[in-house]
Amino acid sequence: MNREVRNALAHRLGAAREWLASQPDVDEDALEVEVNSRRNQLAAMRSFDRRARLGEELVVRLVGEGTDEGLLDLELSSLLDSVRRAFDDGGKISMALAGLSRGSTVVHFRPVAPKVEGDVMDDTMVQVDTSPAEAVGRRFVKLVSAAEGENDLRPWLDMVDGLDRFTATLEKRDLSAQVSWLALSGDITTSWLTAVGRAYVTRQSVPRSRFERTYVHGRVTELRESGFVKLKTALYRNAPAHEVHIEPDQLADLRLTLGSSAHFEVEKQVAVDSLDRELSTRLTFLRSLAGQRTDERQIFDRGDLD
Repeated sequence: MNREVRNALAHRLGAAREWLASQPDVDEDALEVEVNSRRNQLAAMRSFDRRARLGEELVVRLVGEGTDEGLLDLELSSLLDSVRRAFDDGGKISMALAGLSRGSTVVHFRPVAPKVEGDVMDDTMVQVDTSPAEAVGRRFVKLVSAAEGENDLRPWLDMVDGLDRFTATLEKRDLSAQVSWLALSGDITTSWLTAVGRAYVTRQSVPRSRFERTYVHGRVTELRESGFVKLKTALYRNAPAHEVHIEPDQLADLRLTLGSSAHFEVEKQVAVDSLDRELSTRLTFLRSLAGQRTDERQIFDRGDLD
């Protein structure tokens, strides 16, 4: 495709996007117009070069106070990390900031394509209008849609951490966001995250406590008079370790020394959220079990955390 044709097509698509972005809301009819515009552009490009393909990107349109100038406030910079986290967790896809545009603040992200040596396609090969990034992009939009609809987020659990950060960033400035995935084929998948969805995501992280009686043992590598013992389970540097909290008077009675072995029954308190994600763990000393068998285990629930 020669440069003049490419520039003309890019200008036509750019003008259509600017018009859509200037509208107060993107309804279903407007979305259909943009999808048809992208598909027509792809067909026109391939009439000159059958290997031509559209770009793919995640577009985040921020709506709220202070977003009408098309600028990304530094307070919102964590938005970039939240998108990167969601795509990396959801499919090991690296995303990069591709630019900003107006019509409120519109942030564009694109997948970082791996470098390939030589020509990956000749005139006899068939163009495939999909990619690994597209599957992750569509899943992210569906996750946003599920949050806005207050539906179960478990089908997208691997991407929820990224959504948590995304939501927290919007919450700081009371912003809503339209999240859209623009596919290679011209298709667009879109959803909104408003105050309703933000509140729902926030509620999913409210912790409750789960308690379990269990046993730990290892070599004492750290002691604190305030009431703390660290037991390392093996000699190698990165071996797992147990951090046990213990009352100072109990610690004194045990007469532990650095390098000695210890075997404790402990109460394991795990804070979990509504999606059963473990938020934190605390081990509390119950008794010393030197020389005793410990193959029993009890689990019980004490309700929500205060």
